[in-house]
Amino acid sequence: MKRIIYYAGIISIALSLTNCAQNGPQQITGVSSYDALYRDSFDILLHSETPPYSRTDTLYTEMYIALKAIRNDESNQCAKMVCEKVDELMKIDTATINQIDYLEAKLIAQAVLKDKKGAVETCFRQYNLYPENSFERLGSLGPLFLALNQKDSANYYLNRCYQISKENLDSESDDIKEKSILGILHSLVLLNKDEEAKDFIEAQLNSNPPKDIKELLISLENDFENFKQKEWLSVTSLFKNF
Repeated sequence: MKRIIYYAGIISIALSLTNCAQNGPQQITGVSSYDALYRDSFDILLHSETPPYSRTDTLYTEMYIALKAIRNDESNQCAKMVCEKVDELMKIDTATINQIDYLEAKLIAQAVLKDKKGAVETCFRQYNLYPENSFERLGSLGPLFLALNQKDSANYYLNRCYQISKENLDSESDDIKEKSILGILHSLVLLNKDEEAKDFIEAQLNSNPPKDIKELLISLENDFENFKQKEWLSVTSLFKNF
């Protein structure tokens, strides 16, 4: 699905309407805001250069409009609508990359609805869409269990993330090597092994790494505390709005 073509105009209209709602004298709220976005957005879709549009396209557009209207919706009807559209989309669009995006939208709506239980379930569902032993899955489940104060489970996934990252450290691909370095440091910091993380950075710098990786390591060494703060923010901010 070529959504960039379908929805580039939608993004522009949604943002402009949101700004008008915030700054103009005639603020529209809730379902009225949704209706205004809906009319203009579907006009763009109908005149797209890449028809025909499918049921998935229609649901996605409705979900997106509801997501953009959440900010001005005191009734929370738009947040509920996002959840409903996501549930429908998950049944008919099985592309993993799209499902991850749908669930991200649902998490935003659940935060508005203060539905922590639902958000936890959505997080597990989203993270488990990634390959079993991938950094994305293991590196996400660790902070999730930390946020839920389930330290044994958190330690299991963080140690698995560390092990998998270490196994890929000698890859000939610089991209995989860089991801492995970040995976190791991500795990060590959240396992409260700061000194081991610093020693690892120093050891990697002494191994004559490629230029781009060397620059990454130097930046991590020079600003380790900022890196550490951002890693822990992935834990403390996960359910901050609930």
